[in-house]
This record gives sequence, structure tokens and C-alpha cells, in this order.
Amino acid sequence: MLVPLAAAAACLLRGTPAARPGLDLLGGGLLALGWWISPEAMPFVVGLVYLRIAARLQGLAPALWLIAPGLFGVTLLAWWLDPPPPTFPAWTLDRMSLAWLLLAGLLAAMPLLAEACTRRGLSPGRSFVLVAAASAAAMLAWTLAVPGVRAGPSGLIPEELKALWWNQIVELQSAHRPHQWMAYFALPLAGALAAGHRAWRERSLWLAALAFMSLAYGLLGVWHLRMGAAAGVAGALAFGIGLGGLRGFGDTDESLSRRRQAGVFLLTVFPALQLAATVTLASLWPPPPQEKHCSLASVAPVLQQIPPATFLAPVFSGSELLYRTHHRIITGPYHHNVEGLLDNYRAWLYTGTDSPPEIFARRGVGYVLGCTHYQNELRGRAGRRTLMERVADGDVPAWLQAQPWPPGTETEWRLYRVGMPGPATAAP
Repeated sequence: MLVPLAAAAACLLRGTPAARPGLDLLGGGLLALGWWISPEAMPFVVGLVYLRIAARLQGLAPALWLIAPGLFGVTLLAWWLDPPPPTFPAWTLDRMSLAWLLLAGLLAAMPLLAEACTRRGLSPGRSFVLVAAASAAAMLAWTLAVPGVRAGPSGLIPEELKALWWNQIVELQSAHRPHQWMAYFALPLAGALAAGHRAWRERSLWLAALAFMSLAYGLLGVWHLRMGAAAGVAGALAFGIGLGGLRGFGDTDESLSRRRQAGVFLLTVFPALQLAATVTLASLWPPPPQEKHCSLASVAPVLQQIPPATFLAPVFSGSELLYRTHHRIITGPYHHNVEGLLDNYRAWLYTGTDSPPEIFARRGVGYVLGCTHYQNELRGRAGRRTLMERVADGDVPAWLQAQPWPPGTETEWRLYRVGMPGPATAAP
């Protein structure tokens, strides 16, 4: 995701004012490629488009209308090649859908409007007001037209999964420790200050927009850690462009005092200083112990000897089970498989003892694999023990048959075969 976004920035924010239409077309296509790879790139894409618009309105950049066909054309191609699966709504937000086609069309109209204002000779102030009003109307139209937009990122999943799955993923949480604030916010803040200082000195609208974009992305990064990588790119872009206007960076003047030379050097190594500060803060205020993870490395060879079957396994161990063995699972930690996530958690939360949950028959579950360490959210309430608790404690219903590990196997995993008592069958 970050590679096409950085390449798009190089195409659209190039320093030379000479007209190169091919770069604008390529830049628009790269922006669309960025949110095709990850819809989370949307704020960055919108930000770069408006940076280019601001530069055009001030007369600091050539014609920009070719951004529009590049952006919309690649988005249309993405929707044609990678449409939502049949089980997804046509307006889903986490795949290339009609929602993204509409957004691409509305966003592509803004460079065309800015270009029309410039060619008609409107003043920058009046052009800015027109583009701002059109942008607000477009944002309102998209928000009202697309279902689920106002619910935010967590609106893509059912309420039941928010506590069981969504809240367990660290990168989907907010920054709450000193080293996280240093890692995710320091560079965007420095970029906003550098670009803002240069914008004030040069009275530049697009530099002011760049400073705002960097600061906004920094706040997004600490609110939603998954946005931290894009926030770093936005911060680095603003920081570099902002420093480019300072004496000592934008010229070869050797008459600077030693104090200014030292200042230039410290600004140059700021990212390294930020990294050192992050490591220091993390060591001084270490995070609390994380929930212990049960690795499948010690039991994978044993599981591999069992004929291929469908396993009920913890969600966050599903990917490792697929990687290390030839078995199937209900789901892994993949947000597109909402029904699988619901079935997996509902099976672990099952409190009945007379018969297996109906999910087992529907999914063809043949084995249950649980660990003694598990999410607190999978504990029962009002004295009713869940299947997860019973598996971890070794006190399971009669329809689960223990499969002992070979002698000498050190593991905290518990393996059970689904079925009523019969001839003893041990795992090879």
C-alpha cells in the first residue's frame, strides 16, 4: 500500500513546474492502486489530491485534469477485476465496490473543477471557496449514499464480534503508552511544524494543506494504530518538504554559524533520535505481559499424522494450524470471514453437554484443539462453563474423546476427537 502512495506523491508533488501530463495520469492511477490494495489508504489518497489542487489554485503547478482519468480508471479496473464476492453487499466498504466507484468519481471531479476555475481566471480565493463547497457537498452525498459509512471501521463487523475479536487486535487499538505516542505521533507532528513554518514564510496554501494532512494523519495513527505506517509516510513527506525551505537545506550557503549547522544536523537525524527515544521509553515503561500464546510447533508433527480433517481451533491460532499441517479450520483472524468468526466463537462459547453444537455438523468438525491459555471473553457466566473452559481443564462432555500426545511431548494443547465413546483411538 505505501509503495504506490509514495510513488504517487513523487509524481504529483514534483518540484519542477514543467507540465508532464504523463506523470499526473500515472500519479492518479497509483493513488487508486493504493486504496485497491488497502481501503485504509483513503485519507492519504484524498490528501494528495487536495495538495495538488491547492498548488494549482496558487499557480504553482501545471494543469492537473489528467489525475481524474487515472484515479477513476484504475478504480474502475479494480472493481471489474476484483469485485466483492457474491456473499458481500454491492456497497461493502472493505472491497472494491460501488462505494469506492462513487468515491472515485466524486474525488476525480474535484481536480476538474479546480482546473476549470483556474482556466476561467477566477481568483485563488474564489476558486478555493468553490472547491471547498463542492467537496463538502460530495462528502455529504457519499456519506448519505453509502450504507455503513457513519458507523466507522468497527461498523463492518457485527456487535457480537467487537468484544470477542475486534478488541483483541493490538493494531486496531489506540495508543495508550508513552513509546506508542513517540513512535506514531512525533514524526507527523514534526512534519506538520516544519511544513507549517515554511507555509507561513512563503504564504503557501498547499504547504499549509500538507501540514494539516501530516497532523491529521498523526492523530489518526494514535487513534487507530493500524494507520501508523501511513502516518509515518505523511509525516516524512511533510518533514522533508518543510525542511527543504530552510536555510542550510535549500541552498549551498557555507556561511552558517556553527550553531545553525548543529541545528541543521539535529533536524537531519531527527528520525533516528525519534527511534532511539521510542526504544528508551519502551524499556522504561514496558507494556504489561501479553496473554500467553500457545505455539503449535511441538505438536504439529503429531497433528500431521492424523488424516485431513476440520478442526475447531482458537481463532488466533488458525493461521498457524493451516501453515503447519494439512488440516482445515473454521476460520482464522480474517475479517472478511464474518460468518466463520461467528461460528468459531459460538462453538467455543457453547455450554451444552448432551450433544455437540449444531455448528459441528454444519461445518464438519472432526477434532477440537484447545489450549490452557485462552481469551477471558470465552469464559462462561452465571456458573455455566463453556466448551473452551472444559477443553482447557480436561473436563469435557462424553461426545469428546481425548487424544493423548505421544510420551515426552511437552505442550499445553488439548486434543479431542468428536464422537461418542468407542474403541480407544490415540493420536499417532
